Amino acid sequence: MKIKLSTKVALGSFLVAGIGVLIFASLSYHQITTYFKENVLRHLAVDVQNNANDIELSIKNIIHDVKMLSKSDEINGIIRASKNSYKYDSVENIKLDDWEKRLEKNFMTYMEQNRAYFQIRLIGVKDNGKEMVRLDNIDGDIIAVKKQKLQSKGSRYYFKHTVSLSPDQVFISKIDLNKEHGSIVFPIVPTIRIATPIYSDGEVFAIVVINAMVDRLFNIQKYKNIKNNNIYLCNSEGYYLFHNDVDKIFGFEFQKDYRLQNDFNAEAIFTTDIEHLSFYGDNNVAFYAKKIELGETFIVLARSATDIFLKEQSNEYETKMYMYILAVTFMIAIFSTVLTKILTAPIYKLTNRAKMVAESKGEVEINFEDIKTNDEIGELAASMEYMLENILKSKQELSQFASSLEKEVQKRTKEQEILLSIFDKGDAVLFKWNNDKHWSIASVSHSVYKLLGYKDKDFLSESVVYAECIHQDDLERVTQEVQDAVEHKSYFFEHKPYRLVTKDGNVKWVHDYTIIVRDEVSDEITHFIGYLTDITALKELNDQLEKKVQSGIREVRERDELLAQQSKLASMGEMIGAIAHQWRQPLNELSINIQNLDDDYEDGLIDKEFIDEFIKSNKEVIAFMSNTIDDFRNFFRVDKTKELFSIRDAINQTVSIQGAQLKSHNIELIIEGEDFNINGYKSEFQQVVLNIINNAKDALISNSVKDAKIEIRLSGKTVSIQDNAGGIPSDVKDRIFEPYFTTKEQGSGTGMGLYMSSIIIRDNMDGVLEVENIDGGARFKIGFEN
Repeated sequence: MKIKLSTKVALGSFLVAGIGVLIFASLSYHQITTYFKENVLRHLAVDVQNNANDIELSIKNIIHDVKMLSKSDEINGIIRASKNSYKYDSVENIKLDDWEKRLEKNFMTYMEQNRAYFQIRLIGVKDNGKEMVRLDNIDGDIIAVKKQKLQSKGSRYYFKHTVSLSPDQVFISKIDLNKEHGSIVFPIVPTIRIATPIYSDGEVFAIVVINAMVDRLFNIQKYKNIKNNNIYLCNSEGYYLFHNDVDKIFGFEFQKDYRLQNDFNAEAIFTTDIEHLSFYGDNNVAFYAKKIELGETFIVLARSATDIFLKEQSNEYETKMYMYILAVTFMIAIFSTVLTKILTAPIYKLTNRAKMVAESKGEVEINFEDIKTNDEIGELAASMEYMLENILKSKQELSQFASSLEKEVQKRTKEQEILLSIFDKGDAVLFKWNNDKHWSIASVSHSVYKLLGYKDKDFLSESVVYAECIHQDDLERVTQEVQDAVEHKSYFFEHKPYRLVTKDGNVKWVHDYTIIVRDEVSDEITHFIGYLTDITALKELNDQLEKKVQSGIREVRERDELLAQQSKLASMGEMIGAIAHQWRQPLNELSINIQNLDDDYEDGLIDKEFIDEFIKSNKEVIAFMSNTIDDFRNFFRVDKTKELFSIRDAINQTVSIQGAQLKSHNIELIIEGEDFNINGYKSEFQQVVLNIINNAKDALISNSVKDAKIEIRLSGKTVSIQDNAGGIPSDVKDRIFEPYFTTKEQGSGTGMGLYMSSIIIRDNMDGVLEVENIDGGARFKIGFEN
């Protein structure tokens, strides 16, 4: 059935418009769905972070309570009374029993204020960790356990860990079920234990332990049965500590494998260093988990949300989308139909004229005067009219061209024979392959005999197939290279060198350059023309050169390692130089005192008073030198725990190490401002200050600055260190905190000093290290939050 052009155009417009609108709507739907998912994950992240903050605050509160109890007057009184043979505290005039009763009241106050505490104990180290005071919360009743029922806890893991701690350290236990006499207490009580040691005269006297019910402490029960939202609490192995399904909690206590990893793809948060994890799982269930540090271990708090909200929003959007698609597509179809009929009217006339031209075989003059539209159709009509006029002329020209073409073919054939004869005299081989499965040879130069030992007629008769001459290890690659060139519509391509097996079994490397010949009408490949060049000798030379290059690389690496070792030795020399500068003056002073001793003896000045003064002054010099060694040893001490330290004292100790070197280079050092304390790692802070001072010193010396000066100012919670060495060039200023970046000469710097300084201040001190150029120099600012 014949369909009009206007109808086809209208249908095509309708189809294209419909598909376009559908694609746009589909992309919009995908974008909206993605936004909904991201929004759900953001809400989950906020909820989990808030819950985690509550848990961390609960842990901090119980740690605070344990420390406060360990330092209470009642425990100090018990210590004094216990050491008295009459169990009597002479300081407060109170007996041991009375102190223990007062401690029971103190414990009771804490338990009444926090209903999550179900047991508080004072456990002594004697008698295998015998309990001294113990209060239990049993169903809301707080009961002091009688002495005859107190137990020995020396074998319990929390007791062993706590007595090994330093003063003021706290032990946080893993979360498990409360047990008595080795058996789980029912109904089950999820328990966490916080304990701290109590020292007396440098030894552990006892420990204070608070047992807290995790459900109440973390207040997780309030999140239970929230619609479309579940909360989970797991230990470091993934076992559930809290779950809406109570049968799944504490599976490790009952030999049941109920873990978060079994229900969600959350293995990464337990096996890597990541702090949080979020994703969409099966059935579009949103999931977010966060790791919470808990002493030497950690717990994981997680939430999941179902896809009910997402489905509701998506369904509503999908319904509206379909309505809009139908309305827009219908309007476009009507408009396209009307417009197509108007535009295609001249085309119908032009089609009729074209039929008349075809039927006349170009020998009848056709009138196109009534098709004079001012557009491409009018131009086409004029072109057809002009084309018709030239058809007869073209017939005559084609006849003449056919005659000349035949002569040209004969000429080209003769030229081809000459070209083949040139290849026959050389080492290169010219091939012409047919485009068939086996790459059959259409023609080949006689020089193939020199390359492969086969004659050209062996290939032409197909007794030898070229593909079989390619080394088996290279055949697949060569074939793939041909296929890639064909798929990319290439006109020529170059093979990577490959191997050919000669008639006598030898292997030769060849270079293959091929031209793809296509039919001018169908654009189908008819054959391939290429030439082969023997590069076996060149390949062997290249392999030898590669071996020499590899050997050279190894030598360079060995030299680099030697340079790195020399750099380390140079760093050690710099530190020894600092000690030498610091000791030079006191050693000179000792030498002069000893040299003058003989003259003083001859002058009769030596008496007891002289000897005492001589010993005193020389001891002060030796003490100064000893303090220098102590400063170096303390400076390089690795801090294990944070401490509250004075910023000015830390800076003064650091400056004392560099004082002699700065003085020897006439560099003035100024320290101003009010002191403040910081809780952190003192030696790491000193390392940062030393790095900055050393860089300033090197810049001042390198630039030969007169009146060289380094100023350290303390203000608020900020330490500023500035120099007058001219500042940092703008092209490197933004890179000085990058690892391995240095402006010093080779071997003079590793590029790690300022990078490590920024890491120490940011990650270990909760601060910020910044740099800016000021008038005449550079200023480093260290700011602290705490």
